[in-house]
Amino acid sequence: PPQGKLRAGPAREAATQAHPTATASTSTAVPALTLIFEQLAYGVLIVNAHGVIAHANQSARTELRNSPYLGRNGALVEATLPLEQSALQAALASAQCGERSVLHFGAGAQPLTVAVVPLQTQGQMQCDTIALLFARSAVCDSLMLHHFARSHKLTAMEECVLRLLCQELDQNAMAQELGVA
Repeated sequence: PPQGKLRAGPAREAATQAHPTATASTSTAVPALTLIFEQLAYGVLIVNAHGVIAHANQSARTELRNSPYLGRNGALVEATLPLEQSALQAALASAQCGERSVLHFGAGAQPLTVAVVPLQTQGQMQCDTIALLFARSAVCDSLMLHHFARSHKLTAMEECVLRLLCQELDQNAMAQELGVA
């Protein structure tokens, strides 16, 4: 059969039943889905039941680098506080049994909310792949703001002003921040 196409048989029938409208070959669909996955403004981690990271999109990688609550320890996703790490492990164990959950990390100015979603097919008894979906902390988060500025061809200074507007600073504070006061 041509590369990337499913030939007739049980595998094609299963794929058609799971996604009846999907007709694109996997050779073109997978790269397109990967590109979409990378462009999402929401962080998405794909992990196993032990928290080993299989994939993280750009937003998730940024969140893991910057979050005071959740980070990366080698190939593992880990919470920084023991109590929150216990909650993460319990949520991953529940997801392995097919249960969804929501975790709330931190009580500070910028808490982090993560949905734990088992990625299992119908009839699968145990889930080995789990998605951690990060809630966006703000409408004007830096990734969305940068994407907006790039798509509207804003200059670096215009992007900076837009960032300050999103922070709801008054004119004096913005002028001081920009060094023009």
